This record gives sequence, C-alpha cells and structure tokens, in this order.
Amino acid sequence: MKFKKKNILITGVVITFIVTILISGGTFAYLKDKTDKTVNNFNTNKVIADITETENNYNIIPGTSQSKDPTVIVETTIPAYVYIIIEDNTEGLVEYEIDKRWAPLGEEYPGVYWLELEGNKDSQKIPILKNNKVFYDAMLENSDMLDKNGNLKENITLTFSAKAIQKEPFNDPISAYEEKIQLNSSLTASFIYDGNERYFISETFETEDSLLVQASGLLYGPGFGFTNNKYIFSVTGSSNKDMLLSFDFDEKCGANEEYKGIFFEYGFGGYEDTYALAGEYHDWSTDSSGTKEDNFTLVGDYYPIVFTVKQIKSTGITNFETFTGSLTELIQELSSSKYTLKAGEKYDDQFEITMMWAYRTEPTDDCYVIKNGQKDEADPDALIAYMDRADNIFGITAANPLPTVGYNLWADFEIRIDEIQ
Repeated sequence: MKFKKKNILITGVVITFIVTILISGGTFAYLKDKTDKTVNNFNTNKVIADITETENNYNIIPGTSQSKDPTVIVETTIPAYVYIIIEDNTEGLVEYEIDKRWAPLGEEYPGVYWLELEGNKDSQKIPILKNNKVFYDAMLENSDMLDKNGNLKENITLTFSAKAIQKEPFNDPISAYEEKIQLNSSLTASFIYDGNERYFISETFETEDSLLVQASGLLYGPGFGFTNNKYIFSVTGSSNKDMLLSFDFDEKCGANEEYKGIFFEYGFGGYEDTYALAGEYHDWSTDSSGTKEDNFTLVGDYYPIVFTVKQIKSTGITNFETFTGSLTELIQELSSSKYTLKAGEKYDDQFEITMMWAYRTEPTDDCYVIKNGQKDEADPDALIAYMDRADNIFGITAANPLPTVGYNLWADFEIRIDEIQ
C-alpha cells in the first residue's frame, strides 16, 4: 500500500507542475535577435513638354524682321532628350536661324533638332529661334508673293512642335526619337568538335553577325564503326531584347569564292549525308568478287549514321526534346525551326551532338534487308544479320560509286542570333 501511495504522490506533483506551466504561460530563454525594418522608397518621375508662342499671325514685309518667340517648356525630373520638329511651308519667304542650343538630329531627319536636359525640379524654357526673330529678304518682289494665277499665295506656314522622352534606356538621341531601345546583347554561339580528329574535322569562322561552321567526316565503311564522336554546341550570354536563334544550310558561295569576306576553296553551304536508297543490291557479304547473281533487297532508304542531340546543360532553354535521326532529318529539323532567346534571360546552355555508326545496326519496321525471301533479323549469333548486307555497300563500292548511294558526310551552315523585329 505504501508503494501505491508513493506513485500517487509523484503523479500529483507532476500534474501540478504541468498545470502551473500552462497557467503561467511558461517562461524560457532562447538565443535570438531582431533587425530593424529596411524600407525601400521608389520615387516617381515625369517628363512633360509644351510649346508656347505669343503671336502666330504675321505680315511678310520685305527688308524687315519681326519678333517670333516659339519656346519649348520642359518639366523633367530625370535626364531627357528634347526635340523640336519644324515644318517649313514658307516657300523661302521667311528666314530664320535655330537657337544654338539645338543640334540637327541628322540628314535622315530633316527639320528635327534635339538637345539633352538634366533632371530639374523646376520647368526649363528653351527658345527655338535665335534672338526670337524671323526675317524677310529685301529682294522679295511681287512675283514671289503671287501664285501662277496672279493671286496672293496662301497657306504660307511655319509650324513648330516638340517632344521629350527619358534618356534611359535609349542613351542616344536617334534611338530615343524613334523610341527604339538600342540592342545590348552578349549572346554568342559556339560549335566545337570533341572527338577523334583522325575521322572528323570542324572549322568555324566568326563574322560580324553570325558564326560559319564547316564540319565533315572521313568514312571508311562499316568496318570503321565509329562511336563517341561528338560536337558540343553552346549558347551563352544575355540580351536586353528578344533574339532569334536560327540555322541556315543553304549554299552561300561556290568554289574559290567569298562569303562575308571569307574565301572558301570548296565553297560554303549545303550538306551531304551517307545513305543507300531502297532497291536491289549485290550481296557483297557472300560474293566479294561481284561476279555472281547474288542480290538482296533493301526495303526503305537506309541512313546508317545516327545523330543524337541532347541537352547536357540547361539554364535558359528549358523545352528542348532529345533528337535522334539521320543528318538529313536533323538538318530538316534545324532549318525549319526558330528558337527564341528571351530578353533578360541569362543563357549558358550546351547541347551534345553524337554520331553513331555501330558495328551492327538493327533493322527497323521501315528499313530492313530481305535475302531469298527472308528478312535479316537482329541475331548476334548469326554470321550475316542486322543491316550487315547494306553496310557492306558503302565501303566496297566507294571506289566505283553507285548512283543510289551517298558516300559523304558533311555540313556547312550559318548560325545566326538576330534581333526579333
């Protein structure tokens, strides 16, 4: 019984302690700290332009001058470009000079003048005409005042207008006048071969607005069986405008000609793939002499070299899907596609382009070999299987090419990154 009482006593003490903590709220000490608030203030700004003039109706009197005070009034709290646009329909009857603070915008913008203002809390007034005057030549005669019918000329006008625009992000008066932000792009493309240079070569040429690439392979027939040959294509940098990445495989120049200032001994542009078109072929695997009537049928066009393009580094280009197919299919895909590089996005993307001609290529539903009415299957234990009979075509007939067989593998192309208009 004493044992039970002891348990009851201990339990009662514990419950009392817990209740006390719950009622009092429980006071504990922790390691802690607290910062002051950091308030970010954003200041609003304005760029406002107006034009005033005390008088706009005048009589032309030869040999005299008159006061004329068109004035641009600008309220801008930030640096801004200010423009005046003068439409002169006075037919040479009215002479004037522009105030020296204004500069012509350029030959392509007749009658347009500009100046730059710093931000100011007060309005700023800039006269348009030097000394606020217009003049009439003393040599003017009645004939200058009359039209071809002998009537006084009408609609002799001198019109002024003004506009103002913030300096940034344009930072040059012509771009600002056209409200066209200057392109600021560090986007670049590169194409590098990463493999055995005994079999493949790649040369690149940088121009002012593109990258020219010449890539080619040296083929030695299926016995060559190359693997792990690859190119790395990269896009890096960023731009303040949306840009368009494109690939152009069209022929640009012939042999011993120039394209974009670069001389090409064998021309530039185009491509050739390795293929055997569907049809009847001699079976070199059973008759290397080529003297017997021993043929097989190739069903479907055969492209033995398979290209795989996969993205190995992704930062800005996120919707790319791995490609697998022939060089011809890859070029068709690239030629018909445009890739948008978004403004403000930082790109550091890489794509691996691998080429595979295995020692044995498996037949597909669309491309296979039939010999003596039987389809060659993918049988690793068979002496002749897979696409072996078709593979033999390339190496054995290279010295005496067949018109239905392509023996080369190369591509010349231009990579462009252009502003989207």
